[in-house]
Amino acid sequence: MTNLIPTNHDSFFRDPSSTAVINTNVDALNAYKKQRERLLKTDKVFDEVEELKQEISEIKSMLSQLLNRN
Repeated sequence: MTNLIPTNHDSFFRDPSSTAVINTNVDALNAYKKQRERLLKTDKVFDEVEELKQEISEIKSMLSQLLNRN
């Protein structure tokens, strides 16, 4: 990793063996990981809310059927 070639951008370097461009900005990587984690949690909460809505709908339907029997 010490043989990286600087580019025109501050945190980007080129690997001479693979010619890959590598971003060395660790703060940006950590911020991305935190954002991704928040989005995954948000998606999980959304899925749970949708499941609860479906279950409540099923309960309402069952209650309605019970009331209609009497």
